[in-house]
This record gives sequence, C-alpha cells and structure tokens, in this order.
Amino acid sequence: MKESVEIRSRGKIVARFLALMLFVLAGLSACGGGNEKEAGDKASDTLRIALPGEIASLDITQSGGIIDYYVASISQEGLVAVTSEGKLAPALAETWETTDNRIWKFKLREGVQFHDGTPMTADDVVFSVNRAKDPESAPGIASYFPPYVEKVVKTGDLEVTFTLDGSHPGFLWNMSNAGILFVTSKKFAESAQSYGSSGDL
Repeated sequence: MKESVEIRSRGKIVARFLALMLFVLAGLSACGGGNEKEAGDKASDTLRIALPGEIASLDITQSGGIIDYYVASISQEGLVAVTSEGKLAPALAETWETTDNRIWKFKLREGVQFHDGTPMTADDVVFSVNRAKDPESAPGIASYFPPYVEKVVKTGDLEVTFTLDGSHPGFLWNMSNAGILFVTSKKFAESAQSYGSSGDL
C-alpha cells in the first residue's frame, strides 16, 4: 500500500511537471519571431509531447500505467483542480458545499463540452464516478477510488450530490484529476467500449 501511495505521489509530481512544460512550450511558441510568417509557413495546430514510454490505453479506467495517467491528466478534468500552489480550485464544478464533510453537493459548470462537442451533464459525472468505483469496469483505477463514497446521484441538470460513509475532509482532493476522478462522456464510453489501446488498431 505504501508503495502504491509513493507511485501515485510521483505520478502527481510528473503530471504537474508535464503541465508546466506545456505552459512553457506554449509561451515559447507565442514568442517566436516573424520570419516564419514572412517565409509563408503556416502556424501548426499540433503539439507533440515526448513521453518516456508507450501508453496502454487512452481510457484511464483500463490501465493503471503511469504514462496513461500522464496523458489522462492533461486531457481530462475532475470536479475540482489542484493549482500550482497546491490549492483546490473549481474545474468542472463551479461551486460546492458540504454538510459535516459527509454530504457534498457540486454545481457543475455550464457550457462544458467534451472533445466531440457534446455537452457535459450531471449524468456524465455520475457515470464516471460509478464506473471508476467498479473493479470490473475500471480495473486500472478502482482500487484507488475512495471506498468511503457510498453513492453519487444527479440532483439537478447541472448538480450532483455525493454521500460518504462519514466525515472525510480529504474527499475534495480525490475529486480532482490529480486525485482519481476523470470525467468522461457516458455516451462515448458506452458506445466505444474500448479506445486508444493496441487492440483498437
């Protein structure tokens, strides 16, 4: 158990390093001179990132590999985010409130779209949480998901409510992609079944 905690801690550090590198690369590309435009070159809309290995799957629920985690952490969000200062901030959830650190209600951000353009809803969040908790549907991450989450239900079009088995002040951290929650499209996940792995080639 201690080893898995250490591995996840290292994963978080590397994921933050990759995010910082993306920021630096974006800044450098914005600072380029005008020679490329004068030469008639078109600006590229592709960002290539080197990784120290191959991914097993783009579906983080199917693989606990650290490379897969890196990619997922820069392409999917959780309900909250962890800032570079190590503080919690809104991500897919605009606001949240709690009762005794046991009942947590999240108001989801309006206008969020998945990569295919479909809007994110409370159903997607509930689906993602229940999927991540289930060892059969998420063998890659279910063992990391907090066992104290008793249920999550849709309590509005853009609202979800979690019930925990007791007071757990650290719960919010787990609802970030630096923790264990990666929200995905229910429609896409159910139709794709498997995606981004060698078996899909």
